[in-house]
Amino acid sequence: MRISVVLAAMGTVWALPAHASEPQVEGAIYLERHESGERRIEPATELRSGDKVVLLVRWRAAGDRDGFTVTTPVPRTLAFQRESSEEVEVSTDGGRNWTRFGQLRGAQLDRVTHLRWKIDARQAAEGSGSFAYSALVR
Repeated sequence: MRISVVLAAMGTVWALPAHASEPQVEGAIYLERHESGERRIEPATELRSGDKVVLLVRWRAAGDRDGFTVTTPVPRTLAFQRESSEEVEVSTDGGRNWTRFGQLRGAQLDRVTHLRWKIDARQAAEGSGSFAYSALVR
């Protein structure tokens, strides 16, 4: 089964702020390929069921602000696989309850509906940062 990715439609994945003074959050989706023993990622334009993707979440904020939280849903067409940090919090129930990624059991991974990263004041002072997570196309 082939799934066409319309990145504009996936824009709902990334919560953009209502006010310019709030952190700016944007995302990008990359297709992961393994060829000749090498791992490559390339911008996703078309995906097929079973493809492995890497989602990159980037944030920017005024450097003099307090900490904040970045929360993003996992698109329903994707099954969450792993995150780049054990510190991320995940939800399997639409964002009502949260637990650390490291506390999930294997069977719960594909039920992850939301991810949440807490940016402390020190990180916020740096002005920008990013997170990545991988998923499989359902």
